[in-house]
Amino acid sequence: MEVVKHMAEKKRREEGSREKTEEVARNLLAKKMEVEFIVEVTGLTAEQIKEIASM
Repeated sequence: MEVVKHMAEKKRREEGSREKTEEVARNLLAKKMEVEFIVEVTGLTAEQIKEIASM
């Protein structure tokens, strides 16, 4: 049971981290930053950033 609890907590942290990274990417896009710069700063791929931009 403890392992399941630990895995669920880890998944929540990873999800929160991903959401924060996407928020940073959206903010940088709103500031008209270059996709290449956002890739470098966030670690996301250009494809992921383009997907966020289209939302």
